[in-house]
Amino acid sequence: MHSIHDIKFFYENLTRDPNFTKTTYTETSLESRFNELFRGYDSNSIERIFPIAQKNSLIKEVQEELTRVEFDAVKRDELEKKLRKLKKELLELNTISQFKKFFIEIVLKPTYMTDLIVFENCLIGFKKDKLKGLRKERIKAQEEFLELDALLKRQQSNLERNKTNQLENEIIKMNTKKKLLTIKIKELDNQIDVLDLTVDKFWDEVFSTYDWINEKKKSSSPISDPTLKADVEKFNSQIDTLLNRYIRLLKYGIAVHILRGKPLQVESKEFLFSNAAKEELSKSEFKEAEIGNCFIIVINYVIIIDVYQCRPIRQQDSV
Repeated sequence: MHSIHDIKFFYENLTRDPNFTKTTYTETSLESRFNELFRGYDSNSIERIFPIAQKNSLIKEVQEELTRVEFDAVKRDELEKKLRKLKKELLELNTISQFKKFFIEIVLKPTYMTDLIVFENCLIGFKKDKLKGLRKERIKAQEEFLELDALLKRQQSNLERNKTNQLENEIIKMNTKKKLLTIKIKELDNQIDVLDLTVDKFWDEVFSTYDWINEKKKSSSPISDPTLKADVEKFNSQIDTLLNRYIRLLKYGIAVHILRGKPLQVESKEFLFSNAAKEELSKSEFKEAEIGNCFIIVINYVIIIDVYQCRPIRQQDSV
């Protein structure tokens, strides 16, 4: 991968020597730091990179599951205990990861736009080979699942016409295999999601950290660890600049995926839609309105709809 520094080096040599046609690749300090940090990273390391966002994701999964077991008291009690445990663990987190600090350092640099492109290319190169094998395995498992599902339906149809013990046993074995394949596909999807690192996920972690700090202030267990306290104070001092850079990326048309989950939601309204963010945009660039169960944002004529409860928007509703 060649960065802007390599292009500059090549251009300077070319102006001195018109016959200069070859340049050696020079690794930038950003790439060196990236390789140092991500060496040894695998699908089990997600909490080291995105501790807060990952914990929030687990909390949302449990909350969604709770809505599906409304009338199962035992299961509901079990999930509520799990939810309380996760929320407690979230508040007890005692570190701001080195990965997040590295990302923030990149965003705070004057050359942040160029450096973010280099960072994104580092992520693409890092995950390319790892994801290739997983996706190939996932396609194979999915094809096997579909073939088994079609065969199972035929056998169930045959069983309705001619019930035999042998056929019943075959169907039981096929159902067991189908469940195992479902589990395998889900595990592969999780591994792919973990390894599919993007710049957006780092922004998610920044959003989540902002919310986590606010929740920590409200809790009965304030930050006591001196190292974490210093990190949090530093993060708070960087918030306005991070917002400024984030909004500039949006204004300059650089794609940033900010909607997550089902239904789609903005990770942190407190961060993105704070007064500091609005100050970065003129009234013609930023509009917001709450319509029914939708929170609608318009930035540079790009409409962002945060649906916190699915409901069709009525024709008479307007921003």
